[in-house]
Amino acid sequence: MTGVDVDADQVALARERADGDGLRYVVGDVLDVLDGERFDLVTCVATLHHLDLHAGLRRLADLTAPGGHLVVVGLAGGRTPVDAALSLAAVPVAAVVDRTRGMWDHGSPVADPREGYGEVRAAARDALPGVRWRRHLYWRYSLTWQAPSD
Repeated sequence: MTGVDVDADQVALARERADGDGLRYVVGDVLDVLDGERFDLVTCVATLHHLDLHAGLRRLADLTAPGGHLVVVGLAGGRTPVDAALSLAAVPVAAVVDRTRGMWDHGSPVADPREGYGEVRAAARDALPGVRWRRHLYWRYSLTWQAPSD
């Protein structure tokens, strides 16, 4: 298993919490590291909105081995009246979850998403033929995709 993060402190924390055989941690930008490597499973959690959307999706697809799977959990901004209505409807649910579970200080840099749900969905459909897209609470979405077999 290989983990990648641009933040050396987060990589050090990951090593501290989970270190062992078969684990490798890389400090770097996913767009620039792991050249020539492919993986049966590629996951990307709350990262894609920090990257150029199209370049990020292409890179994640390139890292996915033939027949392998890509899973993205990302953040998108509300850009349309429908986005605003769905976000507003989720506020009471989010408040209950926050009160029950509390907030988590992850220590990672935070950035607002540049793209809206529609832009992310369109870019994903363009870069990842057959991608499955779902919208979630907290301005999140998930993408699941299986790379074509050779």
